[in-house]
Amino acid sequence: MTNQTKENLEFKVNSLAAAGKFIVSKEGRTYTFDAMDNPGNLEHKDIARKYTRNEVIGGGGIQAGSERVESQLVGYVYLDGRSTEYGQVPVDILKKFGRLLKERYELELGSLVPEVCYISPRFEKIDLLKEENLENSQ
Repeated sequence: MTNQTKENLEFKVNSLAAAGKFIVSKEGRTYTFDAMDNPGNLEHKDIARKYTRNEVIGGGGIQAGSERVESQLVGYVYLDGRSTEYGQVPVDILKKFGRLLKERYELELGSLVPEVCYISPRFEKIDLLKEENLENSQ
């Protein structure tokens, strides 16, 4: 699944995880999101190695799943933290993946995913589905 922006940049989600780590890499004009479940001592460089990513711009943790709310399954995706090896992915880049992550996890979980957020190091919850233009016009 890919997303193209006005600047002719492409964003794609390569792999998902329920509880683990993620990286974002850039090759040419394409940003790629890769994630792996954490079987123990998973490091961000392990993900980069598995998917042969050279230009990693950052990483963090990921939690995704669904819970029952009033007899309906509702999904969520939370990204947080930063990679010790690669640092934090800029929030404006993460926002470009918001809609793609929502669509991929809805297919994966079989439920609506109304919440795709980044939890900042200061515990601020940043909605990755919110349109950047709406924030700039207020």
